[in-house]
Amino acid sequence: TKSRLHPDLVSEELLNPPPLTTIGRARLDAEMECLSNLMDSDESLSDLWNLWFSERGPDASRDLKAAEQLSMGGPQYWDEAEAQLRALIEEHGVHWAEPVNRLATLMYMRGRLRESKELCEIVLAVKPWHFGA
Repeated sequence: TKSRLHPDLVSEELLNPPPLTTIGRARLDAEMECLSNLMDSDESLSDLWNLWFSERGPDASRDLKAAEQLSMGGPQYWDEAEAQLRALIEEHGVHWAEPVNRLATLMYMRGRLRESKELCEIVLAVKPWHFGA
């Protein structure tokens, strides 16, 4: 089977986003409020990152944070971090932008610039306001 990051599947997934639930709408409203608040100060920055990390619930957030810790641990942990990030993307899809963003960062750190750019483009297709991509 193809990876959810295969260009054909990414295109299909981006064209068919999941329906916006009531909770999803509330999260999006909170995200927009945080972004708006950034015009005046950086105080809402941590709230915004928390929203992005926790979009798929506490277990997925914990797994994403663990993968992030590995990626920051140095080159000896990068293979494991990449595997964990890819697993999160396979499980949750590209509409959870933060694992895709973190994988883009890791690919950049690994010198895989073309792949990093492609991943950043996915993040920006999902969240055009994402400033990490």
